[in-house]
Amino acid sequence: MNSGTDALIGALKVLGIGAGDEVIVPAFSFISTASCVGWVGATPSFVDIRLDDYAMDVAKIEERITPKTKAIIVAHLYGQPTRGIVDILGIAQKHNLFVIEDAAQSFGAEIKINGEWRSVGTLGDVGCMSFSSTKMFAAPGNAGAFVIKDRALLEEVGRMRFYGAKVHYYDYPTIGINSKIHDIQAAALIAKLGFLDYWEKHHRKLLIIIAKSLLELAI
Repeated sequence: MNSGTDALIGALKVLGIGAGDEVIVPAFSFISTASCVGWVGATPSFVDIRLDDYAMDVAKIEERITPKTKAIIVAHLYGQPTRGIVDILGIAQKHNLFVIEDAAQSFGAEIKINGEWRSVGTLGDVGCMSFSSTKMFAAPGNAGAFVIKDRALLEEVGRMRFYGAKVHYYDYPTIGINSKIHDIQAAALIAKLGFLDYWEKHHRKLLIIIAKSLLELAI
C-alpha cells in the first residue's frame, strides 16, 4: 500500500464497513486510527487507554459495543504490542466483530501467546503497517502494507489499491484507486529487510541508554 493510512482505509472498505456502522478505537493514538473510520462514513467509538502500555482498556470495551458496532481497531503504540490483545480477540469473537490491528508504529514487534511468539499485525482479521520516514523500518519516501488471512479479501484489496483491476487495462470488477506502493519504495524496503534484526537490537540499546540518562537527571 502507499501508506499505513491507506492500509487502514483499505481494511475498513474490504470488510464492508461504512455509513451507519460503528468502529471501536482507542482514545489515544495517531489521528489515522480514528480518522480512517470517518473517511469511510462510519463512526469511531472511543475507549480510554491504560497507562502501562497506552493501549485501550480491555475492561471498557464491551460497554461501548452496540448493534451498530462492526469492528475493533487495536493500535500497537511505541514499538510495543497491546498486552490485552488476546482478551480483545476474545471479545471480538464473542460479539462477532472484526479486529483490525494498527501496527504502524510496531512493525517487527512480537508478543508471546500460548507459549508461541507472534508478530503484531498477524493476530486479528487484518494488520496494517507503515514504513514512512518516521518509522524504524522506513522507505525513502512513503509506504505501507496490508496483512490479511482471507485470500479472497486479499485479492479484493489488491484490486482496490490498483484502480480496481483484475486484468490491467481490460477488466475492472472493483471500484478502486491508485494506492499501491511505488516500485522504488518497495525495492528499498526489500534491500533493508536483511538489516532489520540488527537495527532492532541497536535501537533497544539506545533506548536503554537514554532511559538511564533520563533517570539519572531526574535523581
